[in-house]
Amino acid sequence: MNESQWVEMGRSGSPETAACALAPALIVEDDTHVQARLVRVLAEIGVDAASIHRAENIAVAQRLLDTYSFALVLIDIGLPDGSGIDLIGWMHRRESTLRVTAVVVSSFATQDLILQALHAGATGYLLKEREDAELTASLRSIERGGAPIDPFVARYILRVIATPLVARAVADAILPVVADENASVPLTRREEEILHLVAQGLISREIAERLSRSTLTIEGHIKSIFRKLHVSTRTQAIYQARSLGLLPR
Repeated sequence: MNESQWVEMGRSGSPETAACALAPALIVEDDTHVQARLVRVLAEIGVDAASIHRAENIAVAQRLLDTYSFALVLIDIGLPDGSGIDLIGWMHRRESTLRVTAVVVSSFATQDLILQALHAGATGYLLKEREDAELTASLRSIERGGAPIDPFVARYILRVIATPLVARAVADAILPVVADENASVPLTRREEEILHLVAQGLISREIAERLSRSTLTIEGHIKSIFRKLHVSTRTQAIYQARSLGLLPR
């Protein structure tokens, strides 16, 4: 994706991220073993198996989305009849599916695919290679208004931002609220420390272990950081913190 595409992404805007339910859920995945795994992951969060539907391709997914109201859709990118990104775009062009949380769960994580998925309306991007516990923690964050981004994907996004033009375009696309760049954000020392660890791609459990604190305590600090930066996801917090000079560019 070139700079002009990044700028266009910033102009087009991005989906709002808000707390939502995890059920009913739809899994769009052609591998039956992966389907079963994602059902198990959702069950760990408390999603009833009876409220989980499965689709092996885009056509079946569209029929189900036309028939039922889903809160969450987990979408693979490589599907037999097309790209899951196209399905996400189709969903977000339809009034009936605008409030559905779409999360990519894929083995592919190239720069173009990641950015295309986010631009199309994906709320998160997770990798299949992660352990079940990691996927569970990421998906659970949706209930608190989070946008689950795999740490590798987050690092990759930050690494490809090579120019101020691109950085500004991505920030505009991802941040629903941009605070005054001269505003004073009174983060505590602990919050600043946690923010730096979040920027490194660490999840709450890893931060808790690093700082010898409970995961619940870390989550509380992260919520406070979100509130002070006027954001609702870790990715947004990183971009906002960079724009305010709280993190190195």
